[in-house]
Amino acid sequence: MSESTKGGNVILEQVRVPAGGVEPDQPFEVEADVSNGATHVMPWDKDRCRKPGTSGSDAIGGYTLEVVFEVDGETRVAGPVCHRKVAFGKRTNTYSKTFTAPSGDQWIDAEVHVRLPGSGKETKEMSKTISVDSEDAEEADSAADDDNDNSDDGNGDDGNDDNGGSNPLAGIFPFLFPDGGGGGGLNALVGVLVLLAIAWMLDSGSDIAG
Repeated sequence: MSESTKGGNVILEQVRVPAGGVEPDQPFEVEADVSNGATHVMPWDKDRCRKPGTSGSDAIGGYTLEVVFEVDGETRVAGPVCHRKVAFGKRTNTYSKTFTAPSGDQWIDAEVHVRLPGSGKETKEMSKTISVDSEDAEEADSAADDDNDNSDDGNGDDGNDDNGGSNPLAGIFPFLFPDGGGGGGLNALVGVLVLLAIAWMLDSGSDIAG
């Protein structure tokens, strides 16, 4: 759910905090995506800002705004900044501030809103809850490490490490080697028996012919 002001032209799209929680006394970042959807900013608008080095209608570049971050009783402000518009659609910029987590395991809120100092207009707040917990943060880091360790590096098992290779007799007697002769010791034994049987038949045939 987004929040907006200036007739819907200045939009606080979303707020992001560390998903896995943060450790006590450690720095973390809160981010906010803000959009300017105005197609034109009037010359008399108190919040207008000008593009440096231009004049006339080209100088009306957008709105001067501030992004206010409040975490655990501490307030930090990004801006004022000239958030310019685009000819079509919306221009979305990301603003951020860094905070330090309090000591001890607890839950804290991050609240963000956008204000326009020229007119005094502002959006409603968007809030996110952050877990300050050393165990939760360590588990999130461990899970990320496990995912990296289990990723395929292109040298994985091809499924033939333990089969001893294919049996050359599989091409001659496929009905004896339905798996292609890759069955290891058992297929080797069958191969020997087949060779012995062939030798016996040849020997018997020579005795009959003699």
